[in-house]
Amino acid sequence: MDSEHLTDEEELDIKQKFIDADSIIKTTTLKSLSMVQNKYYSTLIDVQEIAKSLEGITSISKGSLTIEIPSEY
Repeated sequence: MDSEHLTDEEELDIKQKFIDADSIIKTTTLKSLSMVQNKYYSTLIDVQEIAKSLEGITSISKGSLTIEIPSEY
């Protein structure tokens, strides 16, 4: 479709579609950026080391937990 043969209404419709698309892209980009900032990345977890650390629990009080971590960490 040549732009020379477009009616004013068709031209305005196309412009509006570009404006709408730009708005959607900006909104989507902002959402994507905020989601990336809150994203957690997986890492290998040494469960045996965690279990050893938990053996050093000294006290449990109502609503809280105190864990002593050996000084080697």
